Amino acid sequence: MVIGYDRLARRMAARGHTLEIVPPEAIRPGLSPRLHPIVLPLLVRRWLARRKDLDLVIFHSYTGWLAARPRAATRMVTAFHGFEPLFHEALAAETRRRGGSLSARYELMYGRLMPHMLRRACRRSDLVLCLNGDERDALVEGGYAPASKIALGWHDAPSAFFQPHTYRDRATTVLCVMQWLPTKGTAYLVDAFSSLAAAHPDLRLVVAGSLVSEEDVCSEFPEALRSRVTVYPRFDPAQHRALLAAADIFLHSSLSEGFSRAVIEAMASGLPVVTTRTGFAVDRLTDGVDARIVPVADPAALARAAGALIDDRAAREALGLAAQAHASTLRAADGTGAQVALFEQLVAAAA
Repeated sequence: MVIGYDRLARRMAARGHTLEIVPPEAIRPGLSPRLHPIVLPLLVRRWLARRKDLDLVIFHSYTGWLAARPRAATRMVTAFHGFEPLFHEALAAETRRRGGSLSARYELMYGRLMPHMLRRACRRSDLVLCLNGDERDALVEGGYAPASKIALGWHDAPSAFFQPHTYRDRATTVLCVMQWLPTKGTAYLVDAFSSLAAAHPDLRLVVAGSLVSEEDVCSEFPEALRSRVTVYPRFDPAQHRALLAAADIFLHSSLSEGFSRAVIEAMASGLPVVTTRTGFAVDRLTDGVDARIVPVADPAALARAAGALIDDRAAREALGLAAQAHASTLRAADGTGAQVALFEQLVAAAA
C-alpha cells in the first residue's frame, strides 16, 4: 500500500500537485492496531479539522468514517486495497474449514461493526476506489456505494521487472511470494507442494516475503520435504527479480486479495503463473491464456495446474510471454496516472 502511495505522490508532484502521506503513527504514535477502527477515525477527524488547506483527502478503508470535510470544496475519497468484508468472509470460511471459529471480539468488530463504518465512509465520499470486480460488486450489492461512484484501479510492475525469462526444458523451481498467513492459503500450498513433490523428486519450493522465519514456514511441511523448501523472510527488489528469474513456475494460493503486486510482478518477469481466482485474476486474467486460474482452497487443483506445466516447456513459455505482454499493456495504460486524472476531475468540479 505504501509503495502505491509513494508512486502516486511522485506522479502528482510531476503534475504540480502535492500528496502528503499521513500514516497512523503521525496521528498518534504508539497507537495499538487493535484500536485503529474506533480510535484512529476520531483522531483523524480532529486532525482534519485543522487542515483547511486540503483540496482532496484520500482515506484508506474505514479511516474516514467519522471525518467531516475541513471545508465545503474539499473532496473525499475512500480507497480499498482489499475490501474488508470480503477478507472477513474468506477468513471466516477458512476458519470453519479448519474446524474453528473466529473470536467473539473479532467477529463483533469485523463482522458486525466494520460494515457499518465502511458504509458511512463510502456514503460520505465523492469517489470510492477498489481493485477488482468482486470488490465492486460487493460494494454495490451491499449498499456501500452506487456503481456511478466506484472506480476500479490497478497496479503495474516497475520497469525493472520486465526482463527476459529462460524457459527450461523441465521445471524444477516453484516460487511463492507472500506473507505466511492462513488467508494466503498456506495450508493449501503445503498440500499442493506435497503432492507435486511426491511425483517430481527434483522439484523445489521457494517461499519469499514470508515475514516469518524459515523454521516457522518449514515446520508446516512434512519433515521429509523440509530440505526442499527454501525461505526468504525478506528481500530487496534486486533479490526479488533474481528469484523470479531463477524460478520456473509462480504459484499463488491466496484466499483473498485486492489486486496482488506479487502476481503482476511475476507476470512482468515472464514467469508462468498459477493462481487462485482472487485479486488480479478475478476479472483481468484469462485461464489458459495469461495464467492458470484455479478455485480457492483447492490444493488438488493447484497441484494439477502446476504439475501440468512441469514437463511442458512450450506451455510455460506461452503462458509466460502472454503474461508479460499483459503486464506491459497494463503498465502502458498507467493506473497511477488514471487515478491522478480522476482526482483532478473531482477537485476541478468542486472549484
